[in-house]
Amino acid sequence: MQHFFSSHKRYAIFTSLSVFFLCAVFAYLWQTERRFMQAMLSSPLSTINEVVTSNANHIYGEAFSYDILKNENAALKQTIATLEEAEKENRLLTYENNQLRSLLDFSKEASIHTTPCKIISYGTNNWARTYLLSKGSKDGLHIGQSIIDENGRLLGFISEVGTHTSTMQSLLDPSTNVVISFSSTQDIAVLSSSLDDMTTGLLTITNIPRDSQISIHDYVITLPSSEYPDGLSIGTIASIKLDSSGLYQTAKVKPYVTTHTQRQVFVITNFT
Repeated sequence: MQHFFSSHKRYAIFTSLSVFFLCAVFAYLWQTERRFMQAMLSSPLSTINEVVTSNANHIYGEAFSYDILKNENAALKQTIATLEEAEKENRLLTYENNQLRSLLDFSKEASIHTTPCKIISYGTNNWARTYLLSKGSKDGLHIGQSIIDENGRLLGFISEVGTHTSTMQSLLDPSTNVVISFSSTQDIAVLSSSLDDMTTGLLTITNIPRDSQISIHDYVITLPSSEYPDGLSIGTIASIKLDSSGLYQTAKVKPYVTTHTQRQVFVITNFT
């Protein structure tokens, strides 16, 4: 009996030591595995964090650079717009200066006095060709005065006058009637316009004697009247034909100047 308890005691001690040893081994292995897993997990997370941080810094840098470029581009566009406006103004001043120089030369030669006017707007009536001018009766303008360009070429007449503005009737207006002559002959005829002429941009000369020796490209000029001096240029003959009666010739005239291309015109206020 004593031997049985002695053997059982030894077995219990051995078992206890074995369990303790196994627990120690398990604890060691568990700690080792936990450190390994922490190392395994922390490395990708660190890499991911580095990548995210790097990308965030890159995106911020790109956005900051884009804002800088955007502002620089806006400033550059503003500078270009300013320079273009200055260039446009310079071209306009040069054009007007050249106009005034040409008019001065013509005025000295023809002994006329003029008043410069800006064309403010164009008439919208389909049955007329009129233009609103920037000066009126307070500037010495009145109905019937003739209007020329800087080279003394006839453009039209004053048809209405207000205090500060006036209306110009173009040569292409259907109410036009101008006594003219030709550069190659002494024949006298009447230049007029019609609705058809407004479409084609040509003027019509009627009642030219059948035996007149006019020809294509002859110059058409004014004869003196109370409203315009002698020799104002109008245009050149573009075509000639006999009228329906066979007694007279009819010619089409191409004007030297089309008013819609003009910014500034000159009203003849006095001539000798």
